[in-house]
Amino acid sequence: MKVAVIGTGKIGCAITQGLIRSGLAKTADITGVARSELSREKFLAVHADLNWTTDIVQGVFNADVVLLGVKPAQILQILEKLAPAKPSTLYISVAAGVTLANMQSVLGKSARLVRAMPNTPVVVGEGVTAFTVAGGVSPEDVRWLQKMFGALGKAYEVTEAELDAVTALSGSGPAYFYVFIKALESAAVSEGLRSSLAREMAAQTALGAATMLLQGRASPDELIAQVKSKGGTTEAALNVFESKQLEITVMEAVTAAANRARELAGNK
Repeated sequence: MKVAVIGTGKIGCAITQGLIRSGLAKTADITGVARSELSREKFLAVHADLNWTTDIVQGVFNADVVLLGVKPAQILQILEKLAPAKPSTLYISVAAGVTLANMQSVLGKSARLVRAMPNTPVVVGEGVTAFTVAGGVSPEDVRWLQKMFGALGKAYEVTEAELDAVTALSGSGPAYFYVFIKALESAAVSEGLRSSLAREMAAQTALGAATMLLQGRASPDELIAQVKSKGGTTEAALNVFESKQLEITVMEAVTAAANRARELAGNK
């Protein structure tokens, strides 16, 4: 399995690690493609046996899989350069707002095309990646994608219509939790907790809560009830959230992100 990784930023490097970790590609069969020396250094830091080139056409020569990890505005320009490549190549784009139809307009309806939305925690193996495929992608390809993205966390096949919601939820979602953890940290410090402990305790609390939700059978409401007691400290805090309409604010924020995703894709 020969793989070309065009654009070797954090996501491109993380997916390269997933390919190696899952055994789907040998290091000697993976080629990074970008222009800067810094990009080269970061990519080869993943594994010394990886290949590197600044020439896109050379990088995809004989590639079975091409990962497009560049900015959305560059995707179609790059595909135009690659259009003469062999028709059996599987193209995976991680660019927000570039639809399957956009890519098919360059490569044709029968092209093997994938749109994926990984989030940044893929770099630590705890990410969420949702992907959707064009008609030219086979069930075997989907199993391959599940294995590759599964090496980076959790992988989910979705419809293209669901990708805007995915972008707003898991794609942008890490930032929402960082905002909340930052607020918890600041509040704890203002209440007298040492700053050296506040961030770590806030992050560990978030990790523990998420783990309980993922590993157990209880709903969020049931887990809230396990923490909250009548007239207690948790109830006092939750009453403030309710009075400030935290849930509504979060829903409006996610809606704003989804609407922006639709605008980028030209769907609104």
